[in-house]
Amino acid sequence: LSSKWKGQKKLVTRLHRYELFKLPKANWNSVDMVVVVNDWMAKNLEEKLPQMRGKIVTIHNFIDFDYWRPPENRTKSNQISIVGNIEPRKGHDKALVAFSKISRENSELTLNIIGRSKDVRYYKELEQIVKDLKIQNKVKFRGFSTDLRRDLQESDIIISFSQHESTHLTLFEGLSCGAWPLSINWAGVEEFLPLENIFSNNSEFLEKVRSFYSLDSNERNKSVKSLSKKTLVKFSEPDPREQLSNLLLDVFYK
Repeated sequence: LSSKWKGQKKLVTRLHRYELFKLPKANWNSVDMVVVVNDWMAKNLEEKLPQMRGKIVTIHNFIDFDYWRPPENRTKSNQISIVGNIEPRKGHDKALVAFSKISRENSELTLNIIGRSKDVRYYKELEQIVKDLKIQNKVKFRGFSTDLRRDLQESDIIISFSQHESTHLTLFEGLSCGAWPLSINWAGVEEFLPLENIFSNNSEFLEKVRSFYSLDSNERNKSVKSLSKKTLVKFSEPDPREQLSNLLLDVFYK
C-alpha cells in the first residue's frame, strides 16, 4: 500500500511497541512520518530504519483528566490491581508470585486481576498458580471491567509486570484516580516513572509495597499528588490530540 501511494498521497502511520520486534513489511521510503508514543521507541526505530531519520515523532498518549479523577474521599482499601489483557507478556504469573510474598506479611491485601483472556491455557495456569500458592481468598479474577474508573479509584496500588510496553496507560489512568503506580523495569519505563516507582525483582517490589503502606493516609495522598503533578503533565501538555492534528496538517501541506 505504501508503494502504491508513493507520490500520490501523504502517508502517516503509528507504530505499536510490539511491531518494533518485527517491523511490518513496507516501502518505508514512501512513508512521510511515523508516530510513536515514547522516545525509547523513536530511538530504536531510527536504529532499525536509519533512512527514517527526521521522520519519526513522539506523541504521548492522551489521558482525559476530567474523567480519570480521584474520588472525593479516598481511603485505604488494601487492594492492589493489575489491569490489561491476560496474556503471557503481561506477566500475571510473576505478579501472582510476588503478591503471594507480600500477602504473607500483610494478610489484608487483595490482588485484583482485571481484564479478559483469550489464552485459555494461560488463564488456567494462573488459576493453578493461585491454588498452589494458597492465595485463593486473596486473588480476584474480575474479568472485563464495566467501570474501570471506579475500580482504579478503589485501588491503593496499580502494578505492571509486563515484558514490554509502550506506555502501559492504565498505570497513569490509575495514578489519575489516586492509585500508586509500581512497574517492573521494562525498557523505556523510566521515561514515565521515577526510580521510586520502578522495581527489577520481587525483593524490590516487596520493599516498595511495604514503603507505601508504611505511610499514613495523609502521607500516601501527598505522595500520589506529588507524583501526579510531576508525571501526568506529559499526557496533556502539549495536548497530544492537537499535536497529532498539527502533524497531519504539516505533512499534508508540505
